[in-house]
Amino acid sequence: MPDRLPPKYSLGEWTLHAISDGLYRLDGGAMFGTIPKVLWDKVKPADERNRIDMCLSCLLATRKNQAILIEAGIGNKNPEKFEFIYGVDHISSIDEELARLGMKPSDINHVILSHLHFDHAGSLTILNDKNEPVPHFPNARHHVHAIEWETALNPNLRNRASYVTRDWMPVYEAGLMDIHGEEDEYEPVPGIRVDLVGGHTPGQCTIRIEPFESGKVTVFVGDVIPTGAHVPIPWIMGYDLEPMKQVEIKELLLSQWMDENALIVFPHETRYPWAYVGKDDKGNYFAKPLDEGWLEPLRRVQWPTLP
Repeated sequence: MPDRLPPKYSLGEWTLHAISDGLYRLDGGAMFGTIPKVLWDKVKPADERNRIDMCLSCLLATRKNQAILIEAGIGNKNPEKFEFIYGVDHISSIDEELARLGMKPSDINHVILSHLHFDHAGSLTILNDKNEPVPHFPNARHHVHAIEWETALNPNLRNRASYVTRDWMPVYEAGLMDIHGEEDEYEPVPGIRVDLVGGHTPGQCTIRIEPFESGKVTVFVGDVIPTGAHVPIPWIMGYDLEPMKQVEIKELLLSQWMDENALIVFPHETRYPWAYVGKDDKGNYFAKPLDEGWLEPLRRVQWPTLP
């Protein structure tokens, strides 16, 4: 295991760590929608199959007697063909990152999901010695919005491949899943608010951490803004089911996050785990990153080579 600790950020009574469940690759054209490759390839260069380098980032938030994991990566139980298609590279895992911090999966009290796609919920389950998926975090309550749950249970032809039932159904069957009603926001634990925003999926949420005695705010943005390259408002994914809503959400939230100097946490940015929001003279938003190069000590080969 490489000698590197996950990046750390202090937020009032909370200690935050950005942790990685490894790397994977998705088609660059799909990741940037209508943005021409001549533009996105400058910031996210593609491999020979037109795929870009992406991280599977999660956020660990701890305070006295509480350990909350936001997102659950892709896991390590997927078939070989799946891992080949998506170029999965297990340079790290949630378990390894927790171990670097002297923790283990059974220490997690809550798992909060922005949505249930396989690259955000894949490590909710692991395989037991009978090759059956079982909950990875047996002592944790798992939180998802009801609209996202219904979307996952009843996918359409366009999003069906993104939902893998064995990632999350065993958690539900074990009685560990809390499905939060139709309200636009809920508070799984005091100081953490989950906001329904839609756009990427009908049940896409952001997760906002506000300490009791600090004016600072941190927001896990989910696939509202998957990477720092997606901060500019028009730069959205072809995967977004509600593209115009996604644009409107970004315009509203980026202004808010810049005004309150919020730290935003990306789910798929390989260059840095988090950033502040800036705005240039032309009115374009951009990422002001912290902890650049956070994954480089873990890489086994340089991009775009696969190990």
